[in-house]
Amino acid sequence: LITLDGVAAGADVSGLTLRAGTVLRALSIVRFTRNGVEAEDAAGVELDRCHVALNGRNGVNTLRCEALHLADCTIGTDPTGMSAQGNGLDGCFIEQSPDCVIEDCVVSGNRQYGVLLMGQETINAVVRACRIGCDSDGLRAIPNTRTGVLLHNCAKCLVGGPDVADRNIISGN
Repeated sequence: LITLDGVAAGADVSGLTLRAGTVLRALSIVRFTRNGVEAEDAAGVELDRCHVALNGRNGVNTLRCEALHLADCTIGTDPTGMSAQGNGLDGCFIEQSPDCVIEDCVVSGNRQYGVLLMGQETINAVVRACRIGCDSDGLRAIPNTRTGVLLHNCAKCLVGGPDVADRNIISGN
């Protein structure tokens, strides 16, 4: 992993602000005073095998981002998913963002919610094959302080799926 470390970035600074179609792969985004990754009005953003932790607010923060895709990321833990490195608020804060997929991620150790999906425009979101509130093996608790997954005022969202491979392990929160 290449690390983008915000320890000296200053006050009220986010790690990366993404635009439509941005793809991040194998990047560690840590220790920013605001959000690790943020996107607004950006369709088709993808994070693949990224590590997002120790940020002052949310690990991933989106607003009106259609078709966001998070895959094989560790959010709120170390890069191995075995110890807590929580973000100051939520691991993933997804607002007014339709057709989002969060899959095969470890989202644990955050100081509020692991995954918060909210807003009437957040429809058809899917959270599958994730470990939320536990380590990457699903055997030891690394709690998010409030709740693992919260769906608030959104519709047609799916946590898990029809196949065994889609199941989430949500524990320890």
